[in-house]
Amino acid sequence: MAEDKLPRFIEDDDVARAKAFWNENGKSIVAGVIIGLGGIVGFNYWKSYQQTEGENASFLFDRLSSGQNDIDHDIDMNSVADELKEKYASTVYADLAALAMAKQFVEKNDLAAAARELNWVMDHSKDSGFQHIARLRLAAVALAQQRPDQALAILTITDTGGFESRYHELTADAYAQRGQATKNQGAENITAENQDEDNERARLEYQKSLETLPDGSSHAGLIQLKRDNVGESP
Repeated sequence: MAEDKLPRFIEDDDVARAKAFWNENGKSIVAGVIIGLGGIVGFNYWKSYQQTEGENASFLFDRLSSGQNDIDHDIDMNSVADELKEKYASTVYADLAALAMAKQFVEKNDLAAAARELNWVMDHSKDSGFQHIARLRLAAVALAQQRPDQALAILTITDTGGFESRYHELTADAYAQRGQATKNQGAENITAENQDEDNERARLEYQKSLETLPDGSSHAGLIQLKRDNVGESP
């Protein structure tokens, strides 16, 4: 697969915002729940436990981020990420580790491994924002594997959680890819009408993506270009 066909993960800013929100508000959220349920003794114990667990998880994630390794960088990265997911699965750091590993696997063109990391986030994360990011990136991986129907199935949900534009864009990418594939392959069970229908759906989804994109986004030009080029030869 050509390097330029690898999926582009553009939600890193969303990850950063989610992490910052957790750092600012996570402790107070947990504190409020525990105070209501367990009283001051239970709260002090839980606070101490959470602080220790958070510090340990943070240390491991910092190690993962810095890539410090004495022997084998790749093995170390995998082992640290696995430890975070196994021991600290309830923390935001486990989500971030899985997302980071997925990105690394994509850069190595190991899309199957990337998909496993993203599925882990979708199955284990307690944060809906991270779940959406993982779902969107998993759809991008499916498109990189030339599997538009799989991407459409991944993207078919009712609550897009503030990621409307990106959902519409990837849905459009899937329809456009499917329309182009039928044109190139001449599939027996696909007619020109089916191809035109996929291309029209792609245009509509690109338009919805533009309409729901935040004002001033630098990504608008690319979406506009893709909408205008639907049905054209690559």
